[in-house]
Amino acid sequence: MEYKLVVNSSCELTEELKNGTETALVPFTLMLGERCFRDDETLDVHDFVSEMKAFPDAARSGCPSPDDYLRAFEGEKAVFGITISSALSGSYAAATAACSLLGKAAERVHIFDSKSASAGEILVAYKIREAVERGLSRAQVIETVTAYIDTMKTLFVLEDTDNLVKNGRMSRLLGKAATALRLCPILGSDDGKIVSCGHARGTAQAISKLASLIGTYCRDTRGRILVITHCENEAAALRLRRLAEDLYQFKQIVVQRTGGLSSLYANRGGIIAAF
Repeated sequence: MEYKLVVNSSCELTEELKNGTETALVPFTLMLGERCFRDDETLDVHDFVSEMKAFPDAARSGCPSPDDYLRAFEGEKAVFGITISSALSGSYAAATAACSLLGKAAERVHIFDSKSASAGEILVAYKIREAVERGLSRAQVIETVTAYIDTMKTLFVLEDTDNLVKNGRMSRLLGKAATALRLCPILGSDDGKIVSCGHARGTAQAISKLASLIGTYCRDTRGRILVITHCENEAAALRLRRLAEDLYQFKQIVVQRTGGLSSLYANRGGIIAAF
């Protein structure tokens, strides 16, 4: 089955996923005060993060519009869309609203609410590809991937939770507690919402703890993929990969840099893992 993969810019597609598959990126808008940045392939993420760190107020984001998604859905192929968790953004609502405007053509479009972000969205893209390569029908792909999302787990370690708290994506009390105690929080997703999974003294200890938590949440890693994304912290991402290789039996471990939106919320040093 030929298909088109449509993702919002919280999903940092790998070159492997793009190879041989038609893809479309629907960008978020990132804002530092009155300055707006389009979160697409032209964005210099390093420069954006540097400007964001120097900016005195909270960085903000704006989700794509239904019209943005409509343009991405163009064509004749089956479309599988992946959005950031609907509990964190209006992107899923915008994508489904776009579907309602397609009329009969909406039959070829399905939007997956990843109930995650960044690494989790990438993982959903790999599952779609795997299901298609197995020769499943469109309906079977939708059923298989939807069930997979319900079993998927996302964990992340952030050195700076300021933007998450200021934008209402994380409990202010949780953020203040981490800052006051000088702790590095280990966070996770629960039905798409951000929850605390523990804490550690410093990033190195937090990465070790995150690695051990993988086994807590996933008893059997054989045949599964681990995706790790990072915001300018390749050393920590590679350390997590080495720990995972020693402890588990993932069939593939993918390491990818975060794009603009994920970098805005993860902040410099952030690590996100999905499995």
